[in-house]
Amino acid sequence: MDNFSCKEKLSVERKENSFAGIIDIKVIKGKGTLRIDGIIRNSTSSSYIVQRTVILDAEKENSRPTWKSRKIITTHIDDVTDETLVTLFPSFYIKPTTLTNIDLNTLSDGTLVITKSHLPYLYCSGL
Repeated sequence: MDNFSCKEKLSVERKENSFAGIIDIKVIKGKGTLRIDGIIRNSTSSSYIVQRTVILDAEKENSRPTWKSRKIITTHIDDVTDETLVTLFPSFYIKPTTLTNIDLNTLSDGTLVITKSHLPYLYCSGL
């Protein structure tokens, strides 16, 4: 599947930080955007707003989808530090020119499952 769009809720919890928000992905003809919008909370009751768009190139490497971030655009209210964000997400969301390999699998009901390192990352229903 080379062209797709997906907008879903996402929750990620790791050690002292958790993220709750929305991921919106659009990939068409080898180009795409990934928008992440949500809040990171940590064990010290601090919270940070994440509101950024990753402009990406979508390619295939050894028949596996590979995304390369070209540009990271943050809004004026995005106040999360790179050090905090990297505890929950790969550097693909932080630094341009970063590669990430993913797998795309379609379930029998049409749901698209995006996995990374064989772990489910996002379920995209209603495609």
